Amino acid sequence: MAISKGNKKSLGKEISLFPTTQQNKINEIIDAVNDIQDGTSSFDTISELTSGSGVTVDGVILKDTTVDVNGTADAIILDADGDTTISSPTDDQIDIEIAGSDDFTFTANTFTALSGSSIKTDTIDETTGAAGVTVDGVLLKDNAVTATGESSLTGGIQISTNVVEHTTEVTLTASEIVGTGAGSLAHANGAILVAAPTSDYALEFVSATLIYDFDTAAYTGGAGDDLTVYIGSTAVSPAVATADLITAAGDQVVHLRALSAADYDLPVGSAINLQATEVTQPGTAAGVIRAIVTYRVITTGL
Repeated sequence: MAISKGNKKSLGKEISLFPTTQQNKINEIIDAVNDIQDGTSSFDTISELTSGSGVTVDGVILKDTTVDVNGTADAIILDADGDTTISSPTDDQIDIEIAGSDDFTFTANTFTALSGSSIKTDTIDETTGAAGVTVDGVLLKDNAVTATGESSLTGGIQISTNVVEHTTEVTLTASEIVGTGAGSLAHANGAILVAAPTSDYALEFVSATLIYDFDTAAYTGGAGDDLTVYIGSTAVSPAVATADLITAAGDQVVHLRALSAADYDLPVGSAINLQATEVTQPGTAAGVIRAIVTYRVITTGL
């Protein structure tokens, strides 16, 4: 028999066909059914009717202390405007959506930050003792870095608290090779290889590879044979004979290391530069020098 709203007395709520206790229970059931039809109801406990089937509420299965949303996308809503969710529409994968976009996923043994998302943390520790942490093929372990392929570093390598090592590449054009103005080899301050830092820092020259790329004709002159690396006005490398590089009639590669002298003054706040006696442009010389320079930035604390 259907029970319509406001018709609960039609079942005989006021007719005493049952003992008082049973009649009261029937009346409670009728009231509950009519409350449900009104759109609201209150229960302390809802138990499954068929053992093992759980209770389904609008497609959500509540069973044995678990909640089964059956793979519905964006099923569990976390914020007030409904655009931050956790769900699993793909089998064996958990999707985390924030502000309407999928940002992270979990699959077996893997946590993935999707394109446009990032992971921020202060510390990453190894899971397995002595295994280290591998980042895209680079092993970070016990204060050491192991890379089996080529590595690219744009920010330098921190050697100690106050020392960072860098490598940079600078190309000196034909006009800088034969010129005497600022930025040229024959200028008093030479051609700048590494710009001057502030007075809180000193630059230490480690090495330089000078690659002369010959083009059309050789430069002439430059009899000083004094192509040298300086920090400020302090010479920090041996001199290279002009004929071994600038006035050569073909491609040349020269490698320089820091002076092996016992010591030299290391000026603070000064650039690393390359200087030489002026050479001459014969008219068609177009060779360039590519300088690959390794140096250290030292925080002096002065």
